[in-house]
Amino acid sequence: MISKINELFNQGEFLLKRVLSIALVSAVAAGIFGASNMVNADTTDTSTNTDTTANTRGSVMFTPGTLSLSNVTTDAKFAGASVQDVYTKGLTQTADNQMTATVSDFLGAENSAWTITIAKGAWAKTGSDETSSTTALDSSATLTVGSKALTTDGVKVTEGTEGTKTIDPMDLKLDIANNTLLTTGTYTNTLTWTLADPADPNQQ
Repeated sequence: MISKINELFNQGEFLLKRVLSIALVSAVAAGIFGASNMVNADTTDTSTNTDTTANTRGSVMFTPGTLSLSNVTTDAKFAGASVQDVYTKGLTQTADNQMTATVSDFLGAENSAWTITIAKGAWAKTGSDETSSTTALDSSATLTVGSKALTTDGVKVTEGTEGTKTIDPMDLKLDIANNTLLTTGTYTNTLTWTLADPADPNQQ
């Protein structure tokens, strides 16, 4: 009887150990899988890109153009008079061609502003070195463009800004005071046009 009890006890102890062993293995397995699931959860990128706009910058560069003077009146003739009439009455005449020119300003500068000045030269007698009459004209003759009496230093006759502009035609007038003694012949005076713009790098 005692031996039977011992046998049952041993069998119960064996079963208990087996149950504990199975429970321990299950617990370890659960821990491994749980840890694995935790690692997977921590390394999964759950962030999302919410940007819906972006920018592209376009650019273009423009380089300077030129400043130029063209289509300037090349000849302007006065009718003339006899040396006697000039001496007794003086002379006031308007040339047959008006003074005009075209300005093209494509410097591309901010607040670009150009000016044109015209300067008269010294009178010269064609085909002669005689100076008494030319000296008389230098002192007693006045050349006027528009309303501006010309000087040898030059006077501003017009101005403008960027783009192309044709200057409004202006009369060229010659006034000679009476009592001026002249010899017969053809006399010339060269007028010099100067276009200037502070923004022009070629003029700095």
